[in-house]
Amino acid sequence: MGSVLRQTYAREMVVCAFSFYQGSFQAMGGLKPSLRDFIVGPSPADTVDSTLADTGLPLFVLDFRAAPGNSIVREWLATPHRMRSIGAVYNELSRASYFAFVTASTFDVIFFVNRSTPARENRKLPHEMDIDFDRS
Repeated sequence: MGSVLRQTYAREMVVCAFSFYQGSFQAMGGLKPSLRDFIVGPSPADTVDSTLADTGLPLFVLDFRAAPGNSIVREWLATPHRMRSIGAVYNELSRASYFAFVTASTFDVIFFVNRSTPARENRKLPHEMDIDFDRS
């Protein structure tokens, strides 16, 4: 799907990735799959996540499109590296399978968080604040 979108929108589209070094997150998992919290330790040293953590910055955004053309940075970006890749489902018994090889051409921008936390449920609105979107 991404390649079709890239062909259609070219440079008008910005593909964003999310990376985290360690922490917790929510995903479907368990013997009876349900939404739950998971905790993972630091990413291995040979991953994009670890390299980004080595900056010492807890939170930042990198725009790979701005990398210098002929540089060691561009060379590193063109080389496939492992990166943590967790979606809606997670299985603690196969942690190693949640790493994929990526290059800078996989996405344009990456959001990095050193330590992630799981999503939190939004508080419920009081009944009197419910909005009726069907009203004309």
